[in-house]
Amino acid sequence: REKYIIYEKNERSDWKFTKPKLNELELNKNKNIKLNKLGSDWSKKYNDPERIIKEAISWYISQDLKYTLSPEKMSKRSPYDDFLFNKKSGFCEHFAGSFSAIMRAAKIPSRVIVGFQGGEEILDSNKESYLLIDNKYAHAWSEIWLPKNGWVRIDPTALVMPERIELTTLLKS
Repeated sequence: REKYIIYEKNERSDWKFTKPKLNELELNKNKNIKLNKLGSDWSKKYNDPERIIKEAISWYISQDLKYTLSPEKMSKRSPYDDFLFNKKSGFCEHFAGSFSAIMRAAKIPSRVIVGFQGGEEILDSNKESYLLIDNKYAHAWSEIWLPKNGWVRIDPTALVMPERIELTTLLKS
């Protein structure tokens, strides 16, 4: 599952090494109390951010979380606690949002990225190909800040349902 941590060390894009803003470490400690405690405990137990990330990845894999496009409604007061500890079922925004929040609770700057994952190559009547990207390819993932690596992409949805990410014609070779 290490393949879902993307380091891209050779890529020195400006955005990748732009230091985190203060809001990428902010966390409302009055919401998601269990999530906050979990991240805080990891930050006290491990001094190394990469060790905390590995702990979080192992934890997500061990929790029997399920990916679904039609999750139950989450609590407004503590939506990520509800997702992680009660319902255990959600879509990519639940996974990315909760993972980023746990990282912030562990004092690791993080953010949620929303975009598209993949697409489908289509041939038109002239046999010319074009890329079809529609809502079924919408996706959210996390990025965390590691000073030596810059922003590192981690896809917590892929930890529990790799086929959600791998089911695109563009990723097959």
